[in-house]
Amino acid sequence: MRIIELDAKEWKSVLDFYNALFGAIGAPEWHGKSPDALVDSMIWGGINAVEPPYTVRISGLSTAPKEVRDGVELAKEILARGRNYRKRHNGDDAEVEIEIERAPDDHEARARDAAEAAETARVKYEGPDPKARAIVEELRRKLKWGTCQEG
Repeated sequence: MRIIELDAKEWKSVLDFYNALFGAIGAPEWHGKSPDALVDSMIWGGINAVEPPYTVRISGLSTAPKEVRDGVELAKEILARGRNYRKRHNGDDAEVEIEIERAPDDHEARARDAAEAAETARVKYEGPDPKARAIVEELRRKLKWGTCQEG
């Protein structure tokens, strides 16, 4: 699996994280700078130059401001949720994750990371998203699907 190394020692804002990440994965200039935008491009794909599978390994985050640490943790969590959603409803996996190098004495964060990894590993396909099916049925009703005839 490809490992993308990022060093957070100089990051002063969450924007520094996004800029470093987007440069490393070859994101287009118009890419949104939010956790949801990361899910769109990193989990669902077709936007960045680098496609799954890959791990983004971040070192030096413990020296970054709390705002940056919280922003990276949020992105990590949202990506894991997006990955689980895809596995549940698409039946396939976009092997993408953010890995934060932890201090040896950061037992709480290590336990959280292990629990998150275990959850992602055990997620099973549950069939297509029921919301998507309802949307398609509603569109079919509105368009009266199948009633058009060529003359």
